[in-house]
Amino acid sequence: MMSGMTETQGPPLRSGRGAAAVAVLTLCAAALWAWHLGRLPVEPYYGAAARAMSRSGHAFWFAAADAQSTVSIDKLPGGIWPQALAVSAFGVHAWSLALPSAIAFVLAVPATYRLVARLGGTAAGVAAAAVLTFSPAVVALERGNIPDGLLILLLVLAANDVVAARDRPVRLVAAGLWLGLAFEVKMLAAWLVLPALLAGLVVLAWRAGRVRAMLGWAAAGLATMVVVALAWPVLVDLVPAASRPWVDGTTDDSVLTQTFGYNGFARLGSDTPNAILQREGLPIVIDAGRPSPLRLFTGPLGLDIGWLLPLALVSLVAGLARRAGRAQVAGYALFGTWLVVVGGAFSVMQEMNPYYVAMLAPAIAGAVGLGVGELLSAPTPRAVAVAAVAVAGTVGYGLALASGRWTPWPFYAAAAIGAAVALAALLWSLRSARRIGVAVAAATACALVPAAAAAATVAERAGGAVDVPFESQATQRQHALWFHDTLASSARLIPVLQRVRAGSPYLLTTGSGAVASVFALSTDDEVYAIGGFDGHGARPTVGEIRSGVAAGRIRLVVASAATDDPRIAWIAHACQRRGGDASSGTATYICTPASARGGEQRR
Repeated sequence: MMSGMTETQGPPLRSGRGAAAVAVLTLCAAALWAWHLGRLPVEPYYGAAARAMSRSGHAFWFAAADAQSTVSIDKLPGGIWPQALAVSAFGVHAWSLALPSAIAFVLAVPATYRLVARLGGTAAGVAAAAVLTFSPAVVALERGNIPDGLLILLLVLAANDVVAARDRPVRLVAAGLWLGLAFEVKMLAAWLVLPALLAGLVVLAWRAGRVRAMLGWAAAGLATMVVVALAWPVLVDLVPAASRPWVDGTTDDSVLTQTFGYNGFARLGSDTPNAILQREGLPIVIDAGRPSPLRLFTGPLGLDIGWLLPLALVSLVAGLARRAGRAQVAGYALFGTWLVVVGGAFSVMQEMNPYYVAMLAPAIAGAVGLGVGELLSAPTPRAVAVAAVAVAGTVGYGLALASGRWTPWPFYAAAAIGAAVALAALLWSLRSARRIGVAVAAATACALVPAAAAAATVAERAGGAVDVPFESQATQRQHALWFHDTLASSARLIPVLQRVRAGSPYLLTTGSGAVASVFALSTDDEVYAIGGFDGHGARPTVGEIRSGVAAGRIRLVVASAATDDPRIAWIAHACQRRGGDASSGTATYICTPASARGGEQRR
């Protein structure tokens, strides 16, 4: 290592060129969000929840999903709170709902640079930041209001503090804070990275001879993580049920049950909320391929995250085989374990949204960045030859990944230019002592092909986080139907619904929170959801619905025509059907106080 530098830090972190490069990449991240700003899609459930939570401090704190705070959202609110604050400040707009995700993405770029530069030097940090910036899965996330982008930032910050604990063990407490907040965003899924962070910490501490000194601070960090993660669920559960919304997804009205049951172990099966809604006719498009060891390398998930995954694996193997310094080995242990554990979990999940794989982006970026740093520090003929093969394989794999799909000609042009420039630069570097050729090749391999895929995702601009590059025209139309057309047509219906509500405090009653959110996104009126997000929650009961109809609260009902839910069955028998929507599989009913008496007689 160079004199005056710790082995953990490598080359200076405040390199002028590195800072300039990261500044440019950060601006690119902001530009990717701002492109076609007026066409950003909105995920209606999260958007409607943010609107509801912005109405009052009570609704905000208890994570209300509806205007009258009758039920909570079906997740912890850490990812929706920033959106609610944005709505309070700027109003309900697609761009304001997506703003927190964009800010998180923009901040994640320099945070990734800082993390990887600590492990492998400035060049490694810049390469990692470039990989993250142009990762299609991450770019799609920032262009919508699904809050997983905040999760990525928090995980990168946690990893950065774990690495920094090599010199300042107290930073493990900060890492615990970030992990606790990440739990508030994504619950148990956020803690899939714990083995990776532990692996990196153990290598750093062991090779520095400071294992015993780290144990106490590691325990303090874990305690901080647990306290921060469980503080809100426990505090809410202590509040009497009559003073807060019903907790969605539960039968016992407990946030802890929602967290570890409904959103935890219950998701290991196939009867997930999205599967229920799809079965009942809602046009929810989820295509993540079948569980398989190759799931992340092919199909929709490969298109979302796989572009540089083989290069990352090559970098990990080559780096460990080379016996790098302790900082680099710690980095390879951290990012390698991250890829294995999180990637393994995604490979076997029965159902998942494609955007989940964005959680792998920091690990891929870190592994590729460390490989670039190693190559620049020792560009031996053998290392350059391995890099040449890796670059050629990366471009070829990218072409194979996109083959058979609609792909614009700029993608093929980018792949051809990337291959030509990389090959020329690598061959030139074999004959020159200068390292600029290797740098050009590495930058090309890291950025050009996935950048073209990310650009295609931005150009498609139909479904935001659920988009993958080079989707079929049919899939784009389905996304446009759900995230644009349905929301627009529902907003136009609001005045009509307000005229026919006949004094009901509810603008509309729906068979699920998913359907309710399509209307609630555009109004402050109460849109009452039966059964929470998926329509199968415990509240309200049949008796409560009967009472609501008798009192005139429940008048106009839109529910799935295919459901076997006894509450909807009672409405179908007691109330008068007035048509429906074949595209969404819903039926419309008009209820009057007399319907409750008729429904009772029919029973």
